[in-house]
Amino acid sequence: MKKRIFITALLLAGLHLVLTMGCFILAYGSAMDAFDNPDHQSTDIERIAESLAPFLSQPAALLWTSSMSKNMPDIVEWVVYALNSLIWGIILSLLVNARARRKANAISLSSGME
Repeated sequence: MKKRIFITALLLAGLHLVLTMGCFILAYGSAMDAFDNPDHQSTDIERIAESLAPFLSQPAALLWTSSMSKNMPDIVEWVVYALNSLIWGIILSLLVNARARRKANAISLSSGME
């Protein structure tokens, strides 16, 4: 069971990291288009990415300050964001596993009463 949680956590952490970076890239690209073209109309996907990026970067964004960006190597920032995704992956895998376990218990209880 622990191996399953570990694998699920790693998969969800990877998906979280890809989703977070994708949102940052889309939001940044939209901002650059708006900077170059004042008449730029953001698409729904760009607006969603702009909203999701700060949410998905928590709690790492709370820890990372502008002075850290100036004084720390870039690899430290990448490690912080990778750990952020790992935290998200662990929490989500525990939630998924708890739900699956509750569902399995409900099925075993209902089949035992027949």
